Amino acid sequence: MSVPPRGLMAAKARELIEMHGEWDSLHQFVTLHWDGERLSYGTVAIIDPHIHPDQYPPLMIKMARERLDEHPDDPPYAYALQIECFGVVDLGPDASEEERRRFDADRRGRTFCKRPDALEMAIAYCADIHGR
Repeated sequence: MSVPPRGLMAAKARELIEMHGEWDSLHQFVTLHWDGERLSYGTVAIIDPHIHPDQYPPLMIKMARERLDEHPDDPPYAYALQIECFGVVDLGPDASEEERRRFDADRRGRTFCKRPDALEMAIAYCADIHGR
């Protein structure tokens, strides 16, 4: 079977971002399927943002496995994850020890959203079975 052009994978990631219409929405996990000519959606599942990201891999594996069990002749070719998150600009080399301590505490506590320098983002990741 042929390999889809890299731009097609990027287009699917952009498509997920373009479908993101409201802030504070649920996250999405998607399996993508390649038939040699087009990339289509398989599983499209929402993930509650209150589920800790550490739990995403087993959850996504379970959903992808369920799809494969139901459609063994149509295995996923790629996977996509669209999330909302908060981030902050890197502190830089001149940051004080207190700034670094606070940054680390906010990172571990998942409280970047409370920082005055927080940036809210919608991000879509897409990876195929080749790791691209």
